[in-house]
Amino acid sequence: MDQHKEERIQEAGIKLFSEKGFEATSVQDIVDECGISKGSFYSYFKSKDALLVTILTHHYRMIEKRIQEVDHMELQPRETFIVQLTHLYEGIYKHREFIITYAYEQVTRLNATVKRRILHIQTKRRAFYRRGLQMIYGERVTPYLWDLAIMLEGIAHTFIRMLLQDGKELQIEKLVKYIINRIDNIVEGVINSDEKPLLQESDVNPSQNMGNVSLAGARLTELVTIIKNGLRKSSQNENYLVSLDVIEEELERETPRYPVIKGMLSNLEDINIKEVEVYIEELKRSL
Repeated sequence: MDQHKEERIQEAGIKLFSEKGFEATSVQDIVDECGISKGSFYSYFKSKDALLVTILTHHYRMIEKRIQEVDHMELQPRETFIVQLTHLYEGIYKHREFIITYAYEQVTRLNATVKRRILHIQTKRRAFYRRGLQMIYGERVTPYLWDLAIMLEGIAHTFIRMLLQDGKELQIEKLVKYIINRIDNIVEGVINSDEKPLLQESDVNPSQNMGNVSLAGARLTELVTIIKNGLRKSSQNENYLVSLDVIEEELERETPRYPVIKGMLSNLEDINIKEVEVYIEELKRSL
């Protein structure tokens, strides 16, 4: 396989899906853009849907890698989250027309495989928001974490969309700091109020409106993310993270191979990190 050719196909897909829309773009359009044959296309991707899933997966993994690298920097929790959010929104900004359209607006018009991929990304992103907010504000905000995560997501998305539509230069780090300062105000407001939280985990997960994509599957994805985040704080975690990567890849498949997942889970038996043990047990019970 020619990696350069595969990258060319992905870039052509991003360009055409952004310009024409997914439904209006044919495989012939993509191969014409790349200057290759249909046979060559199908040697890399079994369908146009498979190409879209690969693009979304690759793009988010690149962002996620940059976010994870920040965990190893010696920064205070607030600064860590600000840098990570900056990386996230820089990644969105790089392919803004494509990512905003397919990660937010066309979910209901796509097939189950693509919906599953989008749900997987949304679940991981919201778990990332929740973790960052917990890291900054501590246990006092625990009951309100899903409310705060959705408010953060909504504020950031609205600002980015408005600025992009107006064609303005986007100073992402400045925007992130401004948004976190506003979250400070919101946190104080909810802590000092007598109001109960509006949202629980089942309310936040979008899967109930996504046809064949199950709520249980989304929870499994989130559990893996939580466990990986907890393990990154440990000095001896490499083998465990490899096993979790395999589990995550299986959960991304249209038909996950549960014997493979259970086999990888057995590799986690000797983990002795209290903060992740409860999530490992829930993962086992859910399979």
